[in-house]
Amino acid sequence: MEQLKERFRKNGLGYKLLDRTEKVALFQLNIGNVIAGYEVCKVYFNKARVLLGKNLPESESVPSNEKFGYDGSKCFFPHDLKLAKQYFKEFGDKLSGVNMPNLLLPKAKKDKISVKAGSGIAQGLNNAV
Repeated sequence: MEQLKERFRKNGLGYKLLDRTEKVALFQLNIGNVIAGYEVCKVYFNKARVLLGKNLPESESVPSNEKFGYDGSKCFFPHDLKLAKQYFKEFGDKLSGVNMPNLLLPKAKKDKISVKAGSGIAQGLNNAV
């Protein structure tokens, strides 16, 4: 099976593999010699296939542009390497079935919102129904 390459280009960016597990990869993104950010990507496993008459072996790949973001993959700014590494661990644990709280999502507030009858907000809500 062809594994993910340690360096490649996609969408005009240079990708450098920093860390990976069986299911998740952490890349540094570069524009020339400048770090543009980091990506944590789900690793996809592709079956051997024939494409336009060419035999392609089993391989690993990063998500397509259409799947990126919808599959849990995320991009981080250059100053967010620590956050990218944290998400790399959490996302890997999630895909491996480890039950962990997601530290990167804001906690839901349990505060109740009270609206007084006759207030503009309450009237707006009544008119919206």
